[in-house]
Amino acid sequence: MIPIGTRRLILRLLLTLPLAALVWLVVTLLSPPFRVLNAPGHYDHREGALGANISVALRPLVFGPEYRLNGGPWRPLDLGHSRAVTPLTTLEFTPDELRAGENLCELRHRSLLGTPVDELRFTYDPAEIRLPLHVDWSAGPVEVQDGWWTRLEVDGGWRVRPEPGYEGYDRILLVVGAIQGGRRVETEVTFRSRVEVSKIGEYGFGVFSLWGGHPDEPDRGGGLRRGWRFAMSWFWSKPGGVGNEISERVADGPSHWVNTYRDYDVRPGSTHRVVVETQPAYDQEGVFHGWRIRSKWWPRGADEPQEWMVTWDREGAPLPDLGYGVGLMALLCQVEYGPVEVEALPPLLVPEPGR
Repeated sequence: MIPIGTRRLILRLLLTLPLAALVWLVVTLLSPPFRVLNAPGHYDHREGALGANISVALRPLVFGPEYRLNGGPWRPLDLGHSRAVTPLTTLEFTPDELRAGENLCELRHRSLLGTPVDELRFTYDPAEIRLPLHVDWSAGPVEVQDGWWTRLEVDGGWRVRPEPGYEGYDRILLVVGAIQGGRRVETEVTFRSRVEVSKIGEYGFGVFSLWGGHPDEPDRGGGLRRGWRFAMSWFWSKPGGVGNEISERVADGPSHWVNTYRDYDVRPGSTHRVVVETQPAYDQEGVFHGWRIRSKWWPRGADEPQEWMVTWDREGAPLPDLGYGVGLMALLCQVEYGPVEVEALPPLLVPEPGR
């Protein structure tokens, strides 16, 4: 029950507002506090730091938003983070939190009417993912790690892109959850434009052939998970070319990188074919020796190049021998991805001749 004095104060404030502001306030307060943007309803196998995420947007005047999974502790929704630019944010669920079968996510916030709770339900299948996999984006919701992604129909086929106006930092779309071993990823991407309001003046887009999520400490104290773990091939405006990158950082610790770049021209409206192959390497005794990523980029309609751009992680950024997802990424730009093919590749045997 709201005290009489508080209700009188609210009434006085409402009477002093201009009509337009009063209408905006009433409409805002009557609208749902949480808008679910990307919630697949089902998640496949997860491993390591690769979690199951839900993208939501908060309306204005939502106070103390929190969420929890399967009756666990409440945690605050993180806003103002580079991964969650207001009003967007991300609900994160790590593999050890997920239950096989149905899971219940609850969201709540403080209001004059109490603490209303919204519910989201989804299922999780921890079984091993089998390849090959073809994703044509023609049906169902998309699975987003960060940002807001939408589908659109182009020339009779379906593509995915960051929602225009919400391009932002490292918009990540997951193609498939954690896969063991090597994989070959093929897709087509059309570059539309960079985000002109970008303060850092850089942009990029490409394929995470290994996406391991955001590794962090278990007692981080709330907020979005920090760190990263990936192997990728992408176009980056800073060197002005395409390259392979392998990197890991746990929480706010030191970051480890190894990369290879070459010149490549990207113009607004241009479409490019991308092939990325990433494989783990073992010796005769089965000891893990790191990952190799190799990639090709070429304009649609041109001949596929014969030479691969090759990068090994052994030099500076050895990623763990885990199952990794496959993802698509857009950094401060607008791009459209077409269908994605994912096929299994065998592991490599080291030492490799000519390495």
